[in-house]
Amino acid sequence: VLATGKVAVIIGSGSGIGRCAALRCVALGMKVMLADIDVPDATSVQAECEAAGAPKGSVVVQRCDCRVEADVRAARDAAYAAFGAVHLLMNNAAMQSNNRCGPYEHPDRWKVILDTNLLGVYHGGLAFAPSMVEQAEPSVIVNTGSKQGITMPPGDTAYNVSKAGVKVLTEALQHQLRSTDGCRVNAFLLVPGCVNTMNPHARRQVGRGRRL
Repeated sequence: VLATGKVAVIIGSGSGIGRCAALRCVALGMKVMLADIDVPDATSVQAECEAAGAPKGSVVVQRCDCRVEADVRAARDAAYAAFGAVHLLMNNAAMQSNNRCGPYEHPDRWKVILDTNLLGVYHGGLAFAPSMVEQAEPSVIVNTGSKQGITMPPGDTAYNVSKAGVKVLTEALQHQLRSTDGCRVNAFLLVPGCVNTMNPHARRQVGRGRRL
């Protein structure tokens, strides 16, 4: 899957883990779709990929709000139109409230965090998994979780709940894929530790609502 000529779609690719994943895919000779709600950040990563040696046209940018099912389906259609296949889907888009979202407060923050971190991952699988199964090639779906979805530290309850949900969703997806005859797709949960994802764009992203 991680090989020259294969195709990666990274939803949430404008900074942090998604950006690093894109650069790694390019180093392996892969084609990459950078799907992100923030087109300027994704375009900046595209420029980095091309500076690192990616041929023109092998890294494309797609605006995608993972909270919107139609946006994710549009990203899938654009990826297949551009590259003909998807071998790696990375559902990476997320946000958190930095310990400002307890168990019975800030319903607005709860909604946007769950819509992004959990339903965004669900939308990724909903849109891409059937097509990836149908293409009958070794492929991988990676959902970005968090150690907070396992250890559940106090303070950022909505984020913890969302990432615990991603763990459950990924395990269920893998079970379904393994139970599908002829399926060559696997699902994996990425569980990073502490990552300073937002730098160097933190101030600008706060203004755009990426942090709450």
